[in-house]
Amino acid sequence: MKYNKLEKYSTEATDEILTPATLRNHVIVPGNSEKLKCFLGKAHKMRHRQNSHSEDALTWSCFDVLRHLPPRQQIDALNEIMEDAFEGSPGFEFSEHDNIIIETGKKYERKSVDGRVEESEIDASIEIPDKLLLFIEAKLYSTLSPPDSKRDRLHNQIAHKLRIGVHNSGPGAFYFVFLDLAPLCRLYLHKGKDLAEDPSTDKEKFFGKSYYKKWSSAWWFNYYKNRKGLTPLRDVLEGKVKNKENKKMEKVLESVVNADQLHALTEDISQNMGWLTWSDFYKTVLRGLVASTKFPLEPCG
Repeated sequence: MKYNKLEKYSTEATDEILTPATLRNHVIVPGNSEKLKCFLGKAHKMRHRQNSHSEDALTWSCFDVLRHLPPRQQIDALNEIMEDAFEGSPGFEFSEHDNIIIETGKKYERKSVDGRVEESEIDASIEIPDKLLLFIEAKLYSTLSPPDSKRDRLHNQIAHKLRIGVHNSGPGAFYFVFLDLAPLCRLYLHKGKDLAEDPSTDKEKFFGKSYYKKWSSAWWFNYYKNRKGLTPLRDVLEGKVKNKENKKMEKVLESVVNADQLHALTEDISQNMGWLTWSDFYKTVLRGLVASTKFPLEPCG
């Protein structure tokens, strides 16, 4: 008899969102299916909810388990994530006294004086009120999104989220971690800025036909974090945008930081940008799960 991989999920399926195939494609902590339903209740997530290669499904599954680990295991896992993302020197350490809030798909926004709203849905975020705001941008096979005039987003995905994160961090520290398949050094290529702005014009198709744009995520991350003088990062915080006609940076948006704090904050943000791989993150979550689970002393069977 042919095995039906969805059969055991049929009794748990409740509606057109939480179908057997959707349940099969996500790791769901018992009692948390309604929160998953809320997470998936957006058009761009619904399209891929049954796709085994979905970034959203993987992000939800890992961070939902992390969110429900016992406090001691959760703190250990979070500190390991920071160590891996910042090559052993994270500059921040979680403790058992922190009120840690882990979110997936939360929307953050920034309203300027002139009424303009910059907003973004963050793949995963970790908050400690008045102490820390950590944005995690998770990529699997895709690359970062460029500026989008239709959505009135004038910066690429990294710059856009840096601005919103700095604004929402309040008196606490802001950290940004890019979560991707490979280490930064493996994805980064020495290409020009024009190609990074439009990787589709690159005649050299690296990493195979489907993934040749992946290098541009690493390029932009490195551009903001390590560019000499940190001018690109400072321009982002100040609200400067490249004029397509004269190619110059012009101030279009409101600055997210006071002028007297700009230099120091730019250096802080640069230091607080980290890169994490899915393999390191996945193993950290598994270690936390194993540490909080009672296993038989002898293997079954």
